[in-house]
Amino acid sequence: MASRDLFQLSGTWDTALANARQHCDNMMQSIGADPVTGDIFIAQVAEGGSATGNICLNRIDPWTGQNTGSMHLNGFGHGYQIGVQHIDGKSYVWTEAGPVATKLSPSGKPVAFGTRVTRVLFNPGKYDLTMESTGTSKPFSTPFRPTLAEYPGHLAYGCAPTVDPVGHRLTIRFELKKQLSDGTFDDAGWFYAQYPIDPATGNVSGNLTRWTKSPPSSDPGAAHIYGTNFQGFASCGDYLYLYTGSKTTPANPDPDDTYITALAWPATSGQRATIAHAQKITALSELPAREPEGLAVTTVGTEAKLLFGIGGYEEPRLAAVCYVSTAPSVEGIRAYTDWLDLAAPAVTRATLQGRLIEVRGSTTLQLRGSFTCDLSTHTRVATLPAPLIPSGPIRAIVARNTGSSHVACRAEVTSAGELWIHGAGPEDRITWIDLGGFSAAWN
Repeated sequence: MASRDLFQLSGTWDTALANARQHCDNMMQSIGADPVTGDIFIAQVAEGGSATGNICLNRIDPWTGQNTGSMHLNGFGHGYQIGVQHIDGKSYVWTEAGPVATKLSPSGKPVAFGTRVTRVLFNPGKYDLTMESTGTSKPFSTPFRPTLAEYPGHLAYGCAPTVDPVGHRLTIRFELKKQLSDGTFDDAGWFYAQYPIDPATGNVSGNLTRWTKSPPSSDPGAAHIYGTNFQGFASCGDYLYLYTGSKTTPANPDPDDTYITALAWPATSGQRATIAHAQKITALSELPAREPEGLAVTTVGTEAKLLFGIGGYEEPRLAAVCYVSTAPSVEGIRAYTDWLDLAAPAVTRATLQGRLIEVRGSTTLQLRGSFTCDLSTHTRVATLPAPLIPSGPIRAIVARNTGSSHVACRAEVTSAGELWIHGAGPEDRITWIDLGGFSAAWN
């Protein structure tokens, strides 16, 4: 199955979400995606909740870019990684769970992380969950703390989950520590463990499938993983992906250290993972203030997408999500999206659509659909869905009714996603347009 293949990290990336507003003003921490609805979930630390482990979950409609709901998880953790499942028509979010353990950030501030993981029913606006919630109708699963038989007496800290919708596995990242008789701790390092998911019911088994560790810091090929910030992880098939990198600062406006690293799960459980590919990420480098945040895998048909988040530091702190895909190229053409409907309330008896494709390494926006109108000046006629919105204006010539010797007009898509038609005048009215000729480079 093609979606189990290694993502071509050096290939063309595209934008799944741009300028998404979150419920809180804090930076995004992680992302996840519902593989059925396509909704993108963003976790962030709630206002004033860093030391107490309060997380805010946001649900973003990828087609409109609108925040369609949020909920708070108080005392759960930092939200540095989440996973999403779709079960019985509802979205469930895997996240950290308390009791939390705090550690000091580089600036000396206490930051709380979960010591377990749990699955939460996403139910926006109905409650602020706390780890002390009781009763048989508790809206989250019994918190689970991973253990490894090879490390007796060690306890897991910094636990965080992600979901592989292709291999049907839950992967948990955690640090193992054991308190010694003198009060100090034996730190065994960071681990990744997988547990099977029943694809029919969505239930997760507690039976460990396999576990691994990252390559050691002494490995020359792994140097970029260490000495910078860990920003997320994901697993798809037989590959584990790590996201690392620093935020921009006035003193360091271009850290140039953001990477996605693909690790091959070892054939034997317990062995270290090996690096299959490491790719420097330069997506959205034009943003004046940015930080890599969050990694996730979702599916589209028989293919998979690796989503990676980028948070903005300027107020308001908006979120962007980019992706690479396993979709194959056919005769030099790769379709990144299906045909998506444009919002065109003034257009009747016609459907306007757009899609993104790759043609010989270049991403192209295509539009289609014809409609009647009565334009006497430049006019906005439609709005593109969020996945198709470019970072800057793009233009193409499209067919129109014959008038004043003109048989074509200019169509322009703005960075706000608006489709404008130019060239009409009081003496040269445009009454019919065919978008089929719109094909332009997209970025």
